[in-house]
Amino acid sequence: MEGTKTISAALKLVDAKKENLKKAFEDLQSHSSLLASLPLSWPQLDAHFTSLHAALSHRFRLLQSQNDLALPKTHAHHLTALCANSNATALRDYVGDHLKDRLALEAALHSALKCAPDPASLAIDCLGGVFGANAVKDDKEARKLKRTCCVLFRQLRLAAVAVSMTVAKRAKRVCAEWKASLVGDAALDGLGAMAFLLFLAAYGLFSELTPNEFLSFSATAAANEDLPELYRSVGFTHKVPGLVQKLIDRCKHVMAVRYIFEFNLADKIPPVPILKAHVNESQKLAKRLSDEGKTLNEITAREIHALKSVLKVIETHNLESEYPPESIQQRIEQLTKHKANVRYAASAFSAKPPQHQQQQSGIKRPRLSAPVASAAVLDSVSGASSTVHHYQQPHFQSSGLLPEHLNPYMSLPNMPYGMKTPTPTISPYTGASTGPYGLDGVSMGPSGNLGQGGSLPNSSEPLVPSGYYDSVSAYGGYGLQYLYPTSYPQ
Repeated sequence: MEGTKTISAALKLVDAKKENLKKAFEDLQSHSSLLASLPLSWPQLDAHFTSLHAALSHRFRLLQSQNDLALPKTHAHHLTALCANSNATALRDYVGDHLKDRLALEAALHSALKCAPDPASLAIDCLGGVFGANAVKDDKEARKLKRTCCVLFRQLRLAAVAVSMTVAKRAKRVCAEWKASLVGDAALDGLGAMAFLLFLAAYGLFSELTPNEFLSFSATAAANEDLPELYRSVGFTHKVPGLVQKLIDRCKHVMAVRYIFEFNLADKIPPVPILKAHVNESQKLAKRLSDEGKTLNEITAREIHALKSVLKVIETHNLESEYPPESIQQRIEQLTKHKANVRYAASAFSAKPPQHQQQQSGIKRPRLSAPVASAAVLDSVSGASSTVHHYQQPHFQSSGLLPEHLNPYMSLPNMPYGMKTPTPTISPYTGASTGPYGLDGVSMGPSGNLGQGGSLPNSSEPLVPSGYYDSVSAYGGYGLQYLYPTSYPQ
């Protein structure tokens, strides 16, 4: 392409160069008395150069025609032809096949829609397969159709085409059917909700939704970059506070904060309490996932992701003075270290499984792989102060890497981040020391782990091998300190 441009520019300079050459020839002729007679005249030279110019121009035109045949036709050419012929199926397929070239595609579509006999009706015809009985079942194809509809209805609204009464009534019927298919649909995703909202904007049908329905669809589509632009273009910026509240109700705190800053509402809706609520919710989610039997790796990964999303907002919007990030960063480091310990414990456990029995004084005694309180110890709990946290036999996680070890999320207290978990008050006890979970005689070591610095009463040997909890504590490297989450400032 660059070669043809260079040749074309050079050919345009031929006439100017010929004129300069003619002047040079005439100047040379003025000194002909000093030279032998010139063999050629200027007309002869001019004819020669003109012949060369014509031949080169002809060959260049042939080259251009070959390039034109090889180059594909532009989006505008294809889209204009499809719209002019009202070919809805082919139009929808073409847009869907070129979504990666979105900017050029939308620019061409904006003009092409105006070439259709009835653009508003043509766009409705493109909805086949999006909802209803004929809805596409394949997830990948369904997402492609929804993205196509987003592009079509956005450009239809921007083109500001006329909508006849007949098409308006048809659009209203389609709206009722589409809305009925979306309400109560558990599988409704952001693309589907966004396509529906853009359809309503293109045909002016927002009055068909109740305020709560509008906010519900908006909250579902909140992650789509088209929603803020839609709110501004149709004059719905006054509804953003309601959208923020709807997102908070759905525990989408970070997304709510995004809309607060997108519409400059930080003075009216403080973002920091919402971020703190997100951190607190991540702890509650960890407990719920543990109760559902999720793996410790998955639980930890999701909590880390939640905390990192808060950190990103703090850094992006310079909220360090209102919400110091140090405590969150420490928590992330702690969780990351615990994940590494889980992997280390899993590899060590598979390489050298613990012995289950050992011979001592001629009597076989079982060797426990986790500290489980004896019946005598459990019985002694009832005699302790009522302020002591009663020990409960933990439920082992069936899907964990090391099912013989405790899962700390099972005992995670329901305390929000930013509040210290109450430390149990231990009543004075004249006998062996009482642990904070009612485990008589089991003291807490410097890192908060069971079995460090104390022994069980009436026992001549520890329940676990010496040094076991030095490298692996409780479940996959999580010590009991994990039961008391790091305090976050409020």
